[in-house]
Amino acid sequence: MSTQGDRALALARRGDLWRLSRLDLVERRATRGGDTELDAWAPTYDGERWFTAVRDTVSMVDTLAAEPRSLWRVSQVGGTVLKLAVDAQHLSFLVLHLSPGQDFERLERWSYVLAGGPTLRGRTNVPELVGTPDALALTPDGEVVAGRTAVPEGAGAGPWSYLAPIAVRRFHLPSPQGEERVGAVLGQAWSVTRFQKGELHTAVLRDLAGHARATVEFSGTPPQVVRLSEEWCAVHDLFGRVVWLDLTSGEVHRVPVV
Repeated sequence: MSTQGDRALALARRGDLWRLSRLDLVERRATRGGDTELDAWAPTYDGERWFTAVRDTVSMVDTLAAEPRSLWRVSQVGGTVLKLAVDAQHLSFLVLHLSPGQDFERLERWSYVLAGGPTLRGRTNVPELVGTPDALALTPDGEVVAGRTAVPEGAGAGPWSYLAPIAVRRFHLPSPQGEERVGAVLGQAWSVTRFQKGELHTAVLRDLAGHARATVEFSGTPPQVVRLSEEWCAVHDLFGRVVWLDLTSGEVHRVPVV
């Protein structure tokens, strides 16, 4: 989705490639954007520039060109890019480094400022993480939650590790007894963790202090998808069920399925 809310990019897998379409939500039309290789991508863009990754290379892509073309790139970052996040001022991405034996070595965060062109601000390892992460969350200015649902016995670290180099805060993300943590989403003032127990899918919204402020539960096979901004939180699934919360007023809205 574009940050202005008037455009979106649609992706469909076609073998080893992804087919890209541009959606104009004001004019209600779609245009073909070509096929491209993708391993990871930022969940938002500014309507023109989109940050993507293929293996160890991060690119800034011109989405208005007839075929996707790179306007800027950083190559050979030393590992596989797993996650990207971007806003008008910042770009951050996470790189998974593997040892020669393909065992987990470390997870590294790269942060850029975008004014005047992407400029590297810093690189930092995510500490205390044992093994390849099962879930990741990242903010554009570089705050990270990374962790595993299970840690080998005697590894000496908890199941979740945190890094908060920009804002000094940590999230306490407990897993309800008998439920499996399946994902996390970070915002500047809020966080959401997703859990699953059988066919019950639960999303818990928490404030900066880690207090639970809302819980959304769906039953059925399709998992929940969470979208979080500073003003609202939306939760939906493949059955078309949608709930969104106004984080300013506290109002809860349910979107009827037509």
